[in-house]
Amino acid sequence: MIELEKIEGIYLYQGTTDMRRGMHSLLERPRIAFLADYPEDSRKERRQTEVKPSVEKYFELAAEYRGEDDTPRNRAISYGLDEVSHYLLFLEDGSVPMTNNSAERAVRKVKMVKNASMFSKTEGGAGDTAVMLSVVQTAVLNGLNPMRYMEYVLTNHKDLSDPEKLGDFLPYSAKLPESVRLTEGEKKAVEKERNETEEGKESDAS
Repeated sequence: MIELEKIEGIYLYQGTTDMRRGMHSLLERPRIAFLADYPEDSRKERRQTEVKPSVEKYFELAAEYRGEDDTPRNRAISYGLDEVSHYLLFLEDGSVPMTNNSAERAVRKVKMVKNASMFSKTEGGAGDTAVMLSVVQTAVLNGLNPMRYMEYVLTNHKDLSDPEKLGDFLPYSAKLPESVRLTEGEKKAVEKERNETEEGKESDAS
């Protein structure tokens, strides 16, 4: 059983832990500060005022409780402190999500494909697969149909040599044609799959 010690309203795990879970629990109360429905500027402002003081206090206490012994607790605390600059990025940029949940949802399907296909034959093949799947998932997250988007990019690839035009082909570009964007039916299918993935994760965790 994990023992908790309460110090000025902030909990520190006294055993083996995942520092990301500690951060998530710490920020559970002011959820409004990082909800995606809020504009980036408003999100950053609320994170600065409502979340930043608690986060800074958390890491101060973590540094204070980090010992010299090579114990699971000290390793967990050291891991979190070594990555503190990455953890704090979401406080300075409202577009940065508080968690990596969306990335984990995307990777879940990739992992299933990897297991079913018995991995890649070469390291280069694995790298190429990672690049392609990154493009696919980035397209979906930006409301694009991956197939139609890549077909559009490859059809107009000559313009990619012009640095000034390159930005027009990125998944989040407003200059992309409507033909590459997801239809309402496709959006519903993506949302359904996302919900089923979430339910699967909860089932696996139970």
